[in-house]
Amino acid sequence: MLKRGTTSGCQVWGAVGFRDAVTDSPEDRRWVARKFCDDLQAALTENPTLNAFVFFTNVELTSAEEDALIREGKARGLGYVEVFTRKRLRILLDNPAALRLPIQELSVPMSESAWASFLGRFGAQLQRLMLTQLEAVEQHLARLEFFKDCANPLNEAGVFVQLRHGRSPHEIGHFRILVQIMSIQSPDPSPTLCLSSRDGDPIWERGDEEGRIVGVKSRLWSRNPEGEIRAAVPSKQRSHPSPASLLGTLGDLDQRHLFVYITKPLFERIRGIGVQVNNYVLAFVDRESLVPIDTDPLIPWPEPLTDRERAVPWIELLLKAESPSLPPPAWPTKNWYLDFSRSTPTKLPTT
Repeated sequence: MLKRGTTSGCQVWGAVGFRDAVTDSPEDRRWVARKFCDDLQAALTENPTLNAFVFFTNVELTSAEEDALIREGKARGLGYVEVFTRKRLRILLDNPAALRLPIQELSVPMSESAWASFLGRFGAQLQRLMLTQLEAVEQHLARLEFFKDCANPLNEAGVFVQLRHGRSPHEIGHFRILVQIMSIQSPDPSPTLCLSSRDGDPIWERGDEEGRIVGVKSRLWSRNPEGEIRAAVPSKQRSHPSPASLLGTLGDLDQRHLFVYITKPLFERIRGIGVQVNNYVLAFVDRESLVPIDTDPLIPWPEPLTDRERAVPWIELLLKAESPSLPPPAWPTKNWYLDFSRSTPTKLPTT
């Protein structure tokens, strides 16, 4: 698609080379080079006296590839050639005033009213288009990275909650969380991964009494075969290292069910609950999407409890169906399920 304009005697033609499902692959970059040459030839055929050409693309090129396109244009007799790739367009859209720089290089004056009119007419459309394309590329790259990491040994795992309010031991009180990651196939070729957390010794963030927050004591073990992977350790960490030989790889957790249990008083205080494995959040669900069911876990708690602690009741957390046909509290429910073919877990930044 060619666009043309004449300002102060300087003829500037432009072309757009946007490609669907861009991944910046060698094929994408070769396509851009062909598109640039075809559009440049079409412009010069229609206007042999053309002296400026601008090309826009959502494919990210290397500096050498950009320079090659500019040299191609100048070799055809053009005095000015500009190539705007995805990254450069996003920088300009984040700072619209910077779009004036190419115009200034052409010595083309532009009034404030004309500039405001241009931004008002095209700015939002360009920004939406570029952000959509960039997000698609980032999502594709994140998915490729996740599938690569699926081959890594499963070396850490943990369960975590986000609290709505209350962080002190007095406010939280006794709590327990138990998560089983397992296949319901029979026989199950992989072990069941069990994660547990409970209240531990308080952690001091400051020296005064108000600086105490509730401590967490976590444990990680497997069933079928039975094995202690990580004994109970008081810690602020969300996850704990574990021997890979017992657990296989991150990819082995695909198409497995999660059974999530939590003590009832803690459920009233959480904003959401999730499971983290190998720096990936495999599942996180906010409280509004959870349905509490009064039931105990199928496996026993891995350590002794006092009578007072045993009196704190369990609930199982199920998920609300996507399109509930009944009003609350009679929500249709479904189980937690990991399906890597349908979604890509979020990777946490490493420190």
